[in-house]
Amino acid sequence: MYESFCLPVLEAMTCGAAIITTNNGGNMDFVRENENALIIEKDNIEDIVNKIEKLLNDKKLKNFLVKNGVEESVQYSWNNTIEKIDKYYHEIAHYVIE
Repeated sequence: MYESFCLPVLEAMTCGAAIITTNNGGNMDFVRENENALIIEKDNIEDIVNKIEKLLNDKKLKNFLVKNGVEESVQYSWNNTIEKIDKYYHEIAHYVIE
């Protein structure tokens, strides 16, 4: 139900999967409804069925979600992550307490 950062969804995006997910907290940092994923309401069977049917019946939407999901996942590549961590460590190493 809750996760701080949902790696399986991001990994699926990287692999080119069309995403249907819930709002579990952490994935909302990178998941956007009808842009790179479809978001279903937890415990709402009707919503789950509707979103699956929507994705199965709309190839244009599926391709759009896949394309945007892959593009979004690039922001979280190891190279980008390492650069951000390196920058952060350099900033705190030069931090001066006044």
